[in-house]
Amino acid sequence: MEKRKGKIVMNLGNSSRRCGHGLLVGLLVSWLQLASAAGPSFAQGGGDPVGAAQSPVEARGTAVNSAFQFGGVDNVNLFNGNLNLTIPLGGGLPAGGPSSYGLTLVYNSNIWEYAWNCTETVTVPGGGTQEMERFYKAPDPLTNAGLGWSVNPGMILAVSPNDPPLPERNTYVAPDGSRHEFYPTLHPGLTEVPDIAYSRDGSYLRLRTEGTGCEVNQQVNPPASHCTLYVDFPDGSVHRFVHQGDELLPEPYRASPWRVVETKDAFGNTVIYDYGTASPTDGTRTWTVTDRFGRVTSLLLEPTPIMEPEQGLQIRQVDLPAFGGGRTVYNFVYSQQMVDRDRLGLAGDGVSCNQTVDEQVEVSLLADVSVESSDWSFGMSYYLLDPTPTERRKAGAISRLRLPTGGGYGWEYILYRNEVAADGTPFDRSFRPIEGVAKKLLLTDPETAGGGTILGEWTYEHQMAMDSTGVHVLQSPWDNEALIHTTSHPEVKGTQPCFVTNTVTDPEDNYTVNYFQTAHVGFAREFGQPYTACSPDHSTTQPVVGGVLFDLDNDGASDGVDPFSIIDTTNGSFTSDPESFGRPDRYLSKRVFDKNGVLLREEYVSFAYDGFFSDIQASLRGKVGYNPRLRKEQTLYCDDPESGGISCFDVAHRTTATRSDFDGFGNYRKTELSSTFGGNSRQDLFTNFNPGGSGAYPLATNYAPDQMRALPGWLGPWILGTSTWTETVQAPANRRDTTVTLTCFDPATGFLEGRRTFGDDGGDFGASVAPSASDHLVRYAPTVTPVPGHVLREEYFGGDGQDLPVGTGCADPGLTPEYVVEHAYERGALQRSDAVDPETGLAFLNLANFAIDPNTSKVASSFDAAGVETRSTFDVLGRLASSCQVGVSFALNDYDLAGTTTSESSLRQTVSAVTSDCAAGAQLTDSSSFFDSLGRLKREARKVPTTATGSADVERVVDVNALGWPTKNGLWSPAGTGATAAGTTFPEYDPFGRPKRVVNPDNTEVTTAYLGDRFEESSVQIRTQGGLATKLERRTRDGLGRIFLLEEADGAGSLLLRTTYRHDEGGRLSHVCVNDSDDVALVCPTTGQGRLFDYDGRGLLVSETHPELGASSGGSNLFEYDSRGNVLFR
Repeated sequence: MEKRKGKIVMNLGNSSRRCGHGLLVGLLVSWLQLASAAGPSFAQGGGDPVGAAQSPVEARGTAVNSAFQFGGVDNVNLFNGNLNLTIPLGGGLPAGGPSSYGLTLVYNSNIWEYAWNCTETVTVPGGGTQEMERFYKAPDPLTNAGLGWSVNPGMILAVSPNDPPLPERNTYVAPDGSRHEFYPTLHPGLTEVPDIAYSRDGSYLRLRTEGTGCEVNQQVNPPASHCTLYVDFPDGSVHRFVHQGDELLPEPYRASPWRVVETKDAFGNTVIYDYGTASPTDGTRTWTVTDRFGRVTSLLLEPTPIMEPEQGLQIRQVDLPAFGGGRTVYNFVYSQQMVDRDRLGLAGDGVSCNQTVDEQVEVSLLADVSVESSDWSFGMSYYLLDPTPTERRKAGAISRLRLPTGGGYGWEYILYRNEVAADGTPFDRSFRPIEGVAKKLLLTDPETAGGGTILGEWTYEHQMAMDSTGVHVLQSPWDNEALIHTTSHPEVKGTQPCFVTNTVTDPEDNYTVNYFQTAHVGFAREFGQPYTACSPDHSTTQPVVGGVLFDLDNDGASDGVDPFSIIDTTNGSFTSDPESFGRPDRYLSKRVFDKNGVLLREEYVSFAYDGFFSDIQASLRGKVGYNPRLRKEQTLYCDDPESGGISCFDVAHRTTATRSDFDGFGNYRKTELSSTFGGNSRQDLFTNFNPGGSGAYPLATNYAPDQMRALPGWLGPWILGTSTWTETVQAPANRRDTTVTLTCFDPATGFLEGRRTFGDDGGDFGASVAPSASDHLVRYAPTVTPVPGHVLREEYFGGDGQDLPVGTGCADPGLTPEYVVEHAYERGALQRSDAVDPETGLAFLNLANFAIDPNTSKVASSFDAAGVETRSTFDVLGRLASSCQVGVSFALNDYDLAGTTTSESSLRQTVSAVTSDCAAGAQLTDSSSFFDSLGRLKREARKVPTTATGSADVERVVDVNALGWPTKNGLWSPAGTGATAAGTTFPEYDPFGRPKRVVNPDNTEVTTAYLGDRFEESSVQIRTQGGLATKLERRTRDGLGRIFLLEEADGAGSLLLRTTYRHDEGGRLSHVCVNDSDDVALVCPTTGQGRLFDYDGRGLLVSETHPELGASSGGSNLFEYDSRGNVLFR
């Protein structure tokens, strides 16, 4: 195609890189926002039972490889029942460049910690003696806002071999409470470096030590107090930790922590943390957080009034910068209560060397958090006593949470048990029972005795696998009982349940059964993982995987293979691929049922791990990190059979995501998406992460270190998410669509310096994709001073109006760019963007212009292209309070939470004309939004004009169910009639939130039946002059959710019209054929009407074919574009 050279029309309205800063209206209930913490929250949480590595049973925080049921502010760990709550304190602040920081109040219901008391000599059965450690339970020593609650910017617990309560390895404690232990190497087989260690839980953290004599063996020796510790995060940011020698953690640790004192992103933008010193008069401390702009956040901590046993410090106040030079001050109020001391898991070793441990302990409980000069507050209440057979509770755990809008949550607890010994008691502290969430309630008034009205209820039923007679299902068939059980734990041979389930039932009575592996002996790495390797049907004679006995070749049929034949018992290693261990390529993870008990879906997963069989055998119960990584997911749609058969596994349509080519640094380079749905059923995604070495890690036969790029040295940047190119390939029947993008990153910072998108998209199947002169290239330059890491300059090259050199990749092509955009920043926020003449370097068009509030980096004023100013103010909670378009109008927002002036929360906005500058004049509009006790929109009201001078009040009502799904969208009607006014109602949903029945305001109905995610049929009622008519619509989707077949039929089911659709690799519509007779062929028959849309690799429409264009122009429009995607020629 001939290039069109000539004048370029400047059009900068669709920038491909977002640098804009828009005005965001503050939410009425800011507590619904997800937490933003001072440091990242990473993969696998963990508690630290005495003298053992972290156990999934006591894990805190949130974990990548665990299954969670997410709510508004609460997350429930479905394996151990831990309740995790997050309440952001403020909205966070930019720290310069790409980084930001903030504080979050976090709660974990696993509130008890094992405390070592003493060691004594005991007599064992059969004669002889042995040393026995004695323990008790103490309140979690790391909480600093009442039992279970903490505000933690990040800390390190150093190992202490002489103090059993501390962990066996140096451990990073993340802001969400999760814990990440460090190991001498990232993977087995790599060379140890004395002053570097790595996490092995999927978080890919790196620990470095600095100082004389600080070359610590990270497994058994603590770093000396004069050392400096650094934790490197995969984005290149570094957190520096210093020993807080004047601070002592309460029992059972009784040790000084290492707290983060500086965070620094890859560009050098820092945030400084200072922990002050204890006041000699009252023992208070002031922590401060200071960013590079001089903004200070302070936390005032006070000693708990409970000194026996001492429980450390608790936060009294948090003081943050607010808009316009003000401050946002959070106040914390506590209640001192006696609670029953947790005794779970102490059977057999809870005696304390002739010393008595009190059955109750006094604790400080967070009762209220409020913000000064606002009506925002949370209220908390707790269980004080141990559970009884009729009361499901947990001593010391939160029972109810009141939200700022007046409603809230309630929780009940029940025993979660994952293992039993021969006598029915737990046999290992790492896997002891724990009380977890049994029920969650949505309440209208959680501070009354009954909690008000129950708006919704979720139940959690945690069970160990049993057969029909009540006997525990035995070990996984993949555990070599002869090799392991008899040598390691002969007393528990054949007594461990293979898996546990947690059945979650929602307020609509739909339920999901979640499976977790518990047969850990010999396979410690799999304990607590979200799947079962055993028969989900509880067979004790036929160890079935996924419903098929030993289906190792993924053909859905039994192979009859002895599972133990994959283990070479002479040298303790596997005889096949160590990534798969010769096992089935997927395991059952969950089953979804509707309220009638009909099985709708099964989900399967497969994880890969590090380590040889000999490593696992020698290190039981999670004492070796295995870097678990999800490599395959498959969903079976049991309600959508593909063929005849007896089980969902045999017959169901399915979608599959398979990952391969692991780079050794947490990334799979290739993902294959496939399905049995039809249409474009296959798409491959490839990102060339961390190239280097001789290929993927690990090899099929061993774990050679040269299979991954070299590990950075002590000073080398820890940046793991960069790549050199990405590719998306879609291969329909006779065509291959491909998108290729080259990427250039600065290896020292991870800054994206260039991106080149190929114009070539492959064309015919099997054709290679190559760079061309019409590719699109964008080059980015970072700011260096005064604040580094922002995008300073964007340069655009190529397209159909400029020839790019083919061989320069995404590097500087040595050409004058077609377009240049430059940016300026203030306090870490975008302040100005301008289009710049590439020849003269002079700005000629302003694209964005803001005045930035120095305290919060929010937009105080914005100016449009005509210079008209809009001024904004924000309240202490960061919500938009007013907005004034100077000389035009003034908008005022009035927020009112429940329990103040009205019984419901509301947001009222009035808009007035201005008399001068921003002085409000005559009112122009008045509108209000009203919210229920959970902060959900329930009603809207506004004034509407009726005459030139008159107005009327109207309203509309919105109803939702407990899951937040709409049940009614009312029509606007006179004030006071909204509840009875007509509207669209949604009487019935399926378990996945899709409406099965919709009733329109005219009482016509649309009913929809679904077969998995592939097919849906809607019966649509249409009101005509002759009465009601019915039309059927059948929609068939491909595995990526795109419609590829639409069939329209009359009420009797007779086909009226058939339309087929095709999409390219970017999800863009490429083919439409109306009245098609074949949904497989890509050519529209002569009886049909076809339309074609051809996009190139850049994602730009290069031709469109329509029957209306006729033969004179070949039936097609052709397009050429400049380097920013603006049309040059049509």
